[in-house]
Amino acid sequence: MYVLVLLCSTLMARTNQASFSSPQLVLDKLVEATGASAFPPIEIEITKSTNYVARYLATSSIIQIEQKALTICKSFGKDSLTVLAFIIGHELAHAQRASIANDKPTSYLAWDRGTPTDHATEQAADVQGVFCAYLAGYKKYYELLPQLLDAVYRDYGLTDARLANYPPQYERKQSAKVVIEKVEQLVQVYEAATYLSAIGQYELAARSLEYVSKHYLGRELYNNIGVNYLLWAMNAPDQNALPYLYPLEIDWDTRLKKPLAPGAKDSDDWKSLLSKADGNLRKAIGLDADYLPAEINLLCAWGMMGYWEKALGRYQKNKLVKKAKTSLEQDHLQLAFALANTYSASHEQTAKAIWEQLATESISQQVRNQATYNLKILKGESCTLPAPFECVKPFPTDIQVDGARLHRPPFSGSQHWEVVLCDSPITRLYVTRADNSTLLHFEKNGKNQLCLQRIPCSHPFNKMESMMKGRQSEVLSTPTGFFMVCDPVVFLVNENEEMVVEWCKYHVFN
Repeated sequence: MYVLVLLCSTLMARTNQASFSSPQLVLDKLVEATGASAFPPIEIEITKSTNYVARYLATSSIIQIEQKALTICKSFGKDSLTVLAFIIGHELAHAQRASIANDKPTSYLAWDRGTPTDHATEQAADVQGVFCAYLAGYKKYYELLPQLLDAVYRDYGLTDARLANYPPQYERKQSAKVVIEKVEQLVQVYEAATYLSAIGQYELAARSLEYVSKHYLGRELYNNIGVNYLLWAMNAPDQNALPYLYPLEIDWDTRLKKPLAPGAKDSDDWKSLLSKADGNLRKAIGLDADYLPAEINLLCAWGMMGYWEKALGRYQKNKLVKKAKTSLEQDHLQLAFALANTYSASHEQTAKAIWEQLATESISQQVRNQATYNLKILKGESCTLPAPFECVKPFPTDIQVDGARLHRPPFSGSQHWEVVLCDSPITRLYVTRADNSTLLHFEKNGKNQLCLQRIPCSHPFNKMESMMKGRQSEVLSTPTGFFMVCDPVVFLVNENEEMVVEWCKYHVFN
C-alpha cells in the first residue's frame, strides 16, 4: 500500500557512519523523521557555557548545545550520534509542542527546576525525543539513555550534589526508567499497527496509532491514522458503498465481493469514520504542506464524503501535480484525480483518458489493475477480479515458537505489560516478551480480538520465487522494505529485497 507509510529503524547503520562534526545533521534527521517542515527552521548553536547541557530558545528558534555535552557524547564512540540524538530530540520536542511559557529557555540539565516547564512536560519531551530518535534510526535507547545521564552527572560534577536548581541523579534515572518503558510501549504499538493494516485489521490499527499520537507528533503517523479510518469505512462488514477502486487500497477483493450499497454513505458510522480520517490527514498536511501522500488520501476522503468538486479545487489550487517526486507518486495522484472527475457526466471524459493511460503505461501492476477496473466500471462494462494470488512463502512457518498457541492467550514469557489503547470501546493490548519472539494480544470490551507473534530472523529472500507466481501477493510497502501477507503469516523484507528480517504469525478471533 503506497500511501500507508511506516518509518522503521533500519537506518541505524548509515546513521552512525555520519560525521560527528555536525549536530545539525542529527537535528535534520530528527526533523525528517517527524516530517514537521511546517515549523520554523531550527538551527544548532554550540556554546562554551557549562550550565544546561542543551536548551531551546523559542525567541530565536535555536537549540543551544554546550561543547562539554558534545565531548560527553563523543566519548560514546560509535554510539555518539545516538546519545546526541536523545539530547537534541528532547529540545526538539519542546519546540514542536510549543510547551514553553513566556519564551523562557529550557534546560536539559536543570530539567524542571527553575525552568518554564514542569515534571510531566519534561518527561513527555523525553518520551517524544527518544521515540523520534528511534524512528530516525537511533534505537539503542534501552542501554544508552541511563549511561548518558550517568556521564552527564559525572562530568558536570553533580553525581552527589544536592542543588536547588538541578534534580538529583537518582530522580533523573528513575524518570529515565519510566521513559524507556513508555518508549518501548510506543515502539511495539506503532510497529504492530503496520502489521494490523497489512492484514486488514483497520480498526485496531487506527486505535493503536491514535494511542501513539498522544505522545508523538509526526506526519506519517497522522497520515496512517487517516488511511486506516478510510479503509475501516470502506470495508464495512456487510456492504460495499463504493463502485471504484482507490489508490490507498492494497486488497480490494473482499470489498468488491460484497453487494454494492451506495446508501451506506448516509450512515452515521460512515460519516464519523470519514470525518476522523479528514481531521488526521489535515494534521499531516499541517506538519508538512508538501507531503503528497496525505494530499492524495485527502482527495480520496473528500470524494468518499461526496465533496468531489472541493477535491478538484484543492488539486488545482495547491498545484499537487508539481509535488510528485516519482512516477509512482504521479500515478497515484492521477488515480485520485480521475476519481474526482467521475462526479458528473461532464467530467467523465477526463477520468476516462487518465485511466486509459494508466492502464497501459504505469510502472505499477497494482495501478494498472485499478485503472483497468475503474475504466470498465465507468463504461458500464462487466468486471471480473484478477485471479487470486498464489502466495509462496520464503520458508516453512508451520512451527511453534516459544510454545505459543495464538488461539489460547494469555502467553508465558519473561516480560509482560498492558496498554490501554482506547477507553471507548475499551481496547487493550497485552505484550509478552518470550525467548525468541514478542507476543501481542488485543482485546475489545473484554473479548479476544487478535493475537500476533513477531519473530526476528535473518533469512535470504528470493523475490522471483516468492512473488512472481500467479498474481502478486498482497504487499504493504514502506520506505525501508515491505510486508508480504501470506495468511496467516506476514513476512517483513528489508529495503534491498534480499532478506526476511522478521516474520509474524497471527490469529483473528471470530
